[in-house]
Amino acid sequence: MKHAFDRADRIASLKIIIIYSLFAALWIYFSDNALGLLIRDQELLVRLSVLKGFLFIIVTAALLYQLIFRYLRKTRAVEQDLHASRNLINTLIEGTTDAIFVKDRAGRYLLFNTAAANVVGKSADQVIGHDDTFLFSPEEATALMAGDRRVMESGRVMTYEDYLTNVDGSRRTFLSTKGPIFDGEGTVSGLFGISRDITEQKQLEEQLLHSQKMDAIGQLAGGVAHDLNNILTVIYGYCGVLQMRMEINSPYRSEIDLIYGAAERAANLTRSLLAFSRKQIIHQKNVNLNDIVINVGSLLTRIIGEDIELNTHSTTNPLTVFADSGQIEHVLLNLAANARDAMPHGGKLTIETMVRDIDEEFIHEQGFGSPGKYAVISVTDTGMGMDANTCKKIFEPFFTTKDIGQGTGLGLSIVYGVITQHNGYISVASEPDKGTVFQIYLPQVFEDYSDDNEETPLDFPQMGTETVLVAEDDPSIRQLTASVLEEFGYNVMLAQDGMDAVGIFKAASEKIDIIIMDLVMPGKSGKEAYEEIINLRPDVKILFMSGYSPDILLNKGFLDTGEEVIIKPVQPLELIRRVRAALDKVKGDSQ
Repeated sequence: MKHAFDRADRIASLKIIIIYSLFAALWIYFSDNALGLLIRDQELLVRLSVLKGFLFIIVTAALLYQLIFRYLRKTRAVEQDLHASRNLINTLIEGTTDAIFVKDRAGRYLLFNTAAANVVGKSADQVIGHDDTFLFSPEEATALMAGDRRVMESGRVMTYEDYLTNVDGSRRTFLSTKGPIFDGEGTVSGLFGISRDITEQKQLEEQLLHSQKMDAIGQLAGGVAHDLNNILTVIYGYCGVLQMRMEINSPYRSEIDLIYGAAERAANLTRSLLAFSRKQIIHQKNVNLNDIVINVGSLLTRIIGEDIELNTHSTTNPLTVFADSGQIEHVLLNLAANARDAMPHGGKLTIETMVRDIDEEFIHEQGFGSPGKYAVISVTDTGMGMDANTCKKIFEPFFTTKDIGQGTGLGLSIVYGVITQHNGYISVASEPDKGTVFQIYLPQVFEDYSDDNEETPLDFPQMGTETVLVAEDDPSIRQLTASVLEEFGYNVMLAQDGMDAVGIFKAASEKIDIIIMDLVMPGKSGKEAYEEIINLRPDVKILFMSGYSPDILLNKGFLDTGEEVIIKPVQPLELIRRVRAALDKVKGDSQ
């Protein structure tokens, strides 16, 4: 730029000299010749020559004034434009939140904007003239300078991520774009750089990837649970049939009870899979979170053992949330078991409830939540704690810190699934040897809650004589359902799929009192078969069955909102109760 201005100045000076010289030469030549021709008197000629000289001085002075004035005006305009450009560039450099810097060939800073200064906690004046070793740790400085060398050696712009320690001690991720600066001879004389803090963006990306991974595994878990539910329906069912047919003192009853117990544990596993996939059926109502903590206290004491002190603290006023009490109790039991394993030599477990407002500042700091008022359960232990890397993975399925055979890695994933299904959030904070704090956030509601915890004992189901059409594509479940129904006096017709069910109903529609229909069957689904059947007889009663959860059935279009469905596995007596209730409801409605 300086060379360009010097050249322009020389050209302007040369123009003034040429113009002045031409004017002077023409003036002298023509004026002298004109006077010589017109004036013969020498004395008068001398006087006129002197006058001509003065006139020459005046005219040339005016000409030089105009030339110099025009030059200075152009120069001043250029300087003003240059000043405005510098102000604009400075405004851009200092007004952005991105760190902008320029370095020489040796890596010394030549420019360092305010945003960059805020990162390192030093002013630009302190930084100018120093290299990265003055600002960062040896490891970070070495990595930065290696990147700078790659940019200058390649002679092209590069974009990559830098990992630096902020002035507050936190590790930050920067997306840096760096490019070479060339001198007038085309040689690389340094580099420029623009760096943006993308730490929050990277965290959001990690949360999105985590959520997508959880959803994908959740879909797999839901499919596995469906297949297991079909198998368990057969095991459950025949155990129930054998128990009903067996004498009380039969020597085989204990073996049947063991099979039934194993099936119950397997059913709990499928419920855990569904809880993880957030497809489990939950029965929500307005409940007092404090009551749940109090009610589960006695169970927690047995789980954690005598060497761990349990403390509970609840808010004075009720904390009403819309939740499934059983599922929240299951969450607390799971967290208590996790705390127990973290305190093998004893310690303290504290469970407390509180109210917390989540606002935009909280969301920005914590990385989760929606604005509103939340009821919070805090579960704190004094155990061995976890490092930051373990905390990041703690809710991932099948991740465990326990020895082989001592943990499935599903416990906290199930907790995560249950809380998410309640439209809530769960966070973890921990450090090695400093214990762990889990905090559960559930949206608070401001309505009355139900404190009715009494359960009505179930009566033995009544016998029946009606005719039941069973449509089920699984032969084992189809035969089991027929055996259970026949055990209680019902007449049974069997269909192997939806098309078969429609054909049988057309042939015997007046005999059939109720239909038990699997929703998902090959060929014609239970839903499609039912739509054909109600066109033949609109008053027919139907009970749908499925090994899938209602959420999946609704999403796939197999179930309409509000329709009743029996979820497998179902115990024989429960199936008979549901059939009896449906039939009696039909009779009651027709009276």
